[in-house]
Amino acid sequence: MKEKGNPGAAAAQDVTAQDARDMDKTVFDPGFAGRDRESETLDLSKTPEGRDREAQTLDLGKSAPPADADTYAVEPTVLDLGSWAPASDSEPGLSRDGTRAPSRAQIEAAANEPHRAIKAKPAAVHTALPIGFRLFEYRIDGVLGQGGFGIAYAATDVNLNAKVVIKEYLPEDFAYRTTDDSVCARNDEDQDFYQTGLDSFLVEARTLATFRHPNIVRVARFFEANRTAYMVLEYERGQSLKAWRKKHENVPESELVSLLAPLFNGLAVVHKAGYLHRDIKPDNIYVRADGSPVLLDFGSARRVQTNRELTNIVSPGFAPFEQYHSQGKQGPWTDIYSMGAVLYWMVTGKKPVEAASRVKTDTLLPATSLADVGYYGQALLGAI
Repeated sequence: MKEKGNPGAAAAQDVTAQDARDMDKTVFDPGFAGRDRESETLDLSKTPEGRDREAQTLDLGKSAPPADADTYAVEPTVLDLGSWAPASDSEPGLSRDGTRAPSRAQIEAAANEPHRAIKAKPAAVHTALPIGFRLFEYRIDGVLGQGGFGIAYAATDVNLNAKVVIKEYLPEDFAYRTTDDSVCARNDEDQDFYQTGLDSFLVEARTLATFRHPNIVRVARFFEANRTAYMVLEYERGQSLKAWRKKHENVPESELVSLLAPLFNGLAVVHKAGYLHRDIKPDNIYVRADGSPVLLDFGSARRVQTNRELTNIVSPGFAPFEQYHSQGKQGPWTDIYSMGAVLYWMVTGKKPVEAASRVKTDTLLPATSLADVGYYGQALLGAI
């Protein structure tokens, strides 16, 4: 479980999830403490008191030898406390079936390692964590949203008495919540996919945490628990663009441009670091109380890599055609299409036609024919 402009992003990209885990591992060898003083064997057979008794072994790593000891044989003793099992009919240090018991470090490592052959657990009735559940200093207050790759919770930092948003990695098609509140892959075939996604979630959270832009939600922390991972984001007070527009149906062009232009600047920072948002829509844009916008929900963000399949993330009307299949060529243009769709919706009040249905015959009416030209100029509508 770990804590966490952009000069740090390049370094963070080179850090793998396993590297992050290994940084926190400290191995203690109980036998090492006694190696500064040699464990030695005392031959008492030469002493008058010891002739009638068989030779005994004295561990000098714990006590000093008698002053009249004559012979010492160097034989270091290493005690592995992690592999010890309670006394039984089997050999000490072995389990009842004769196999060596796993060390505590091995047990703890297995708890967050889906690659391990861990027996499936019963599924919980509800997928989301219950209200009042504690994740370290955070208390779950409710569910904000639930998607294909995870759940967003409203939460409270009980130490600071501050509201936060927590994203949990839980791809429902490949994993489920168990009765002990942990997350488990649905079957053996899903283990690799689940682990790959978990590793990506951790590495990408580290990189997203390096972004510092006033119009991009800030990742404050990320950590592992319950055999999955969590991302803690700053809580933004305001309302979604979808709710905001209901009160501002006819927004003048100058106000519209002032509202959304900062988001393009924020996206430029994300794209320059090699990432895509991939889920831009009115629900994921917040308007703060001061009127400034902020781009939320980077749970679907992915690093741009060639020759790599990307999982389908589709918000009908706002997602471009390349997001409808895993091998679609995605890039900065993917997010630009979504921003254009948001602008179309803002000026026309209508959600764009789904991209997949526009391939053979484009039935989307242009913004120039639907928007009120009294509010918006031809240059803006043409660009949309």
